[in-house]
Amino acid sequence: MWLLVALLLTPTGDGRVVSPVDGAEMVRIDAGEYTIGDAAGRYDERPAVRVRLSAFLIDRTEVTNARFAAFVRTSGYRPRGPWMRGFPPGGEDLPVRFVTWEDADAYARWAGRRLPTEAEWEVAAGPHRYPWGPVFEPGRAIADRAPSAGPAAASSSFDRTALGVLNLGGNVREWVADHYDRYAYATLDGAADPRGPDAGAAPEARFVAAGAVPGNERSTRRVVRGGGWASAGAEHARRARRGAENPRHFYDDVGFRCALSLSGGTP
Repeated sequence: MWLLVALLLTPTGDGRVVSPVDGAEMVRIDAGEYTIGDAAGRYDERPAVRVRLSAFLIDRTEVTNARFAAFVRTSGYRPRGPWMRGFPPGGEDLPVRFVTWEDADAYARWAGRRLPTEAEWEVAAGPHRYPWGPVFEPGRAIADRAPSAGPAAASSSFDRTALGVLNLGGNVREWVADHYDRYAYATLDGAADPRGPDAGAAPEARFVAAGAVPGNERSTRRVVRGGGWASAGAEHARRARRGAENPRHFYDDVGFRCALSLSGGTP
């Protein structure tokens, strides 16, 4: 379905396009060589490496309650997560949350897209330490708020990249496609369109040495990227910040956005 969607995309005239399925506005990320990771970051963000990515589109905003409701209504899909918990009266533009990874993946496929890879998400967040630039600016990301505050509208625009992608540093954390591998960046330098481990991937020797074999996170955890509204902004708004959660669980601060390949592949 990705090809049909790509053919029907509606240009906006400013480098963005609109999905014919759910009306989501998307931003183009050109093919090229990019740096991901953070040489001064946490153990699972090191080292900084160069990777090559094919051109793709990524949603300008997080998927909203209104769009997820339309998906459920028209597809007949039965979400595994209690997503309506995050949909108060008037909350149509709030990012959908309380969704499992499987729910996010199902939506993306229905929309003719897919979840972004971890590398794509990080590249979409721009070339700097934070989505908006090299220095943390208090109040820029929707972060450092009380847990009871909840997220802001997905269209909130203080946290934006130079290309106009919104709220990669805060609001809700976001499911991406990849399984988590704490040692991934040590093997990615020069990789083309890198992806995480395959489902069922066995622990590596480094996992055994680190005592990380129980549960085998390379098969049981999916990556989440970005910060939530109650996250510590200076740390969690960093573009290289990585997290991992059980894909069969749902969380009050995890939503998602979609991506679309422009040079091949499937949703």
